[in-house]
Amino acid sequence: FFGDFRAPCNMLGKKPMVISTEQLLSMDALDGWEDETQSKVSAFVLTSGMGEAGKLIAKTAAGQFPNAKTFVHVVPHMVDDKKVESAIQMAVEHKPSVILHSFCVDHVKELVIQRAEQESIPCVDLFGPMFDVIHKTSGREPIKIPGVYKKDEQHYAMLRNAMHFAIAHDDGAKDEDWGEADALIMGVSRVGKSPLCMFMATMGYKVANYPVCKGVPLPSAINNIDRKRVFGLTVEPSVLVQHRGC
Repeated sequence: FFGDFRAPCNMLGKKPMVISTEQLLSMDALDGWEDETQSKVSAFVLTSGMGEAGKLIAKTAAGQFPNAKTFVHVVPHMVDDKKVESAIQMAVEHKPSVILHSFCVDHVKELVIQRAEQESIPCVDLFGPMFDVIHKTSGREPIKIPGVYKKDEQHYAMLRNAMHFAIAHDDGAKDEDWGEADALIMGVSRVGKSPLCMFMATMGYKVANYPVCKGVPLPSAINNIDRKRVFGLTVEPSVLVQHRGC
């Protein structure tokens, strides 16, 4: 699809410049370039989801044409004919332009391709060819639900946050945050509080722990957490002696 993106830039007589990732990341946002002497091209990302992946692809490709000022416009949640027509008209009004689309709804995708061809606007299917290859290789049909990848990202983010919480709230640290914990594990030293907290973090639970010491009163922060979420660990004295001797 990067090759197809060259079409509108070729109209302007511009060729891509080979630049490194570091150079690209150090540039100002493409939408913010203000050099009026540069040629301009508008890239419209049409999608049935939020268009985050399409926008990233468009900006990555546009970064190879530093002499052509590229405006990237995302048109999300395109699920009906009316939105298609509105997006096509925007692309017509901002020629030279290119349409990059990623649709899960087939009839909307077909309409976009048809209208883009009628208006002589280059049209790039971002994920269709990849879907076809995976389908032929795996023998499976795509589920065609937008934004599915975000569920995995949200799951990993939940696990990452739980891990960070367990580490930051180990051994009684930051007890002011106990109200945010899914559970508070209490017990004497070396009873196994920290390993249990880390294990529970792998399931997405934010767990803090506190070492109980004879003669030392519990912190007032204990009142900030529901008592139903406070658990005490016990252990046989002989086993505890073995733990502390390791």
